[in-house]
Amino acid sequence: MSIDKLNNTAVVICSYHRTLDPKTNTDGHNTIRTFHNENFPNFYVLFDDHHGHSEEYVSEKYGGPNVCVYDDSDFEENGFNKPIHPHHFWGSHQNPKYFYAHFRMLTFYLKNPNYEYYWFFDDDVKFEGDLKGFLSNYSDVDDDFLVIQAFKKK
Repeated sequence: MSIDKLNNTAVVICSYHRTLDPKTNTDGHNTIRTFHNENFPNFYVLFDDHHGHSEEYVSEKYGGPNVCVYDDSDFEENGFNKPIHPHHFWGSHQNPKYFYAHFRMLTFYLKNPNYEYYWFFDDDVKFEGDLKGFLSNYSDVDDDFLVIQAFKKK
């Protein structure tokens, strides 16, 4: 990826309180630290806060990355607190903030609208190799949205 695109790209990992302590959630915590160590100019942890933690506190726990905190009030304010249909195979038992990943992405965008490009990852992603190289494979793609999995209405 060319340096000018990286400077205008937010690389975001979505996470929550269970990854704050590496003893409790080693994989999620380490994934965040690994991405942070890549030294992206605009790396963020999008943190779903249930406990009133400040961005500074969360950042310290992960070794210093940028943090964008959101909570239920952000979903309510933006009309994102939609129920999951009880017949939906994948999500009837889940919290809508986790199930509707696009609402998490929109929440980050609304709080950080000044980037041209956005990459979102969950904290349980496993990646071995050159992450910047991986992203650079898509630097010439002009599509507005790339996704590895999406649901559709029947």
